[in-house]
Amino acid sequence: MKRKKLTYRFHNSNEDRVLTDKLLEVIIEANEERVRQAVEDEILKRQMETNDLNNTKSA
Repeated sequence: MKRKKLTYRFHNSNEDRVLTDKLLEVIIEANEERVRQAVEDEILKRQMETNDLNNTKSA
């Protein structure tokens, strides 16, 4: 069975800036956990790289 393509339409009675802010808020909320995890992973990666560099210099 072929999947139906989703189409989104917004009726915008607000100013463009208000709509943009609301859409951004929804997108950020929906991806909050994924972004948090990506930031934590990057912090850990950089900490490990820094520790590796410090261990190499002291050897």
